[in-house]
Parts: sequence; structure tokens; C-alpha cells
Amino acid sequence: MEAFAAAFYLIAIIFGIVLVIAWIVFPLAIIGTKPLLRQLIAEAQKTNALLQQRINAEPAPAPTTESQAVADTEVRTISSQARPESSMGNCPNCESVIPLSASECPKCGARFGPGSAWAVSPFKKNV
Repeated sequence: MEAFAAAFYLIAIIFGIVLVIAWIVFPLAIIGTKPLLRQLIAEAQKTNALLQQRINAEPAPAPTTESQAVADTEVRTISSQARPESSMGNCPNCESVIPLSASECPKCGARFGPGSAWAVSPFKKNV
């Protein structure tokens, strides 16, 4: 029985020593990470500031109607494809630049073609 008690006390003492060492070393490990934590906090604050600037920035105007969105997309597509001037014209109703072959203005909805009073006027670039 005395051997069991002596072994128990020895294990308790070793556990206590390990606990004291961990109690001393663990806070030192935390102290060593403080500069890293400060750096992470600074980066998070920079990110938050940039996000706040983007939120406060004036948003791009949204198209008012679906036909407006289609018209804007078509104009961007036409511009990016660099079609020759001879294939472009102006809508007589809203002055949008549209293809001469268009049967309807995507911006204002004016219809062109047989039986229509509207006709796409050829686009002429001012030189």
C-alpha cells in the first residue's frame, strides 16, 4: 500500500511540475504572438477601410428598363467589335447609335421597317 501511495505522490508531483512549466511557458508563447496579432488587426482595419470606401463610392447608374439595359449592352458590343461607320445609324427618336439594319431601337423602342414612319438615319462622324 505504501508503494502505491508513493507512486501516486510521485505522479502528482511530476504532474504539478509539468503544470507549472506550462503555466509559465504558455503566456510567453502568447506574448510572442502579440506583434503578429497586431499586424493582423492592422490588415483587417485596412481592408475594412477599403470596403467602406467602395460602399460609399457612387454606384454606377442602373438601367431604368430592360430595353435600356439591352441597348447599353448592344452599344458596348458594337463598339468593341469596331464595325465600320457605314453600318451604323442614329435612331430618329432618341438619337442612339444603332445598326442600320435594326428593326427596332433597343433604347426607346421605336420600330423601323415596312409600314413604319421611322427610318434609321445613317451615322456620320464629325471630322
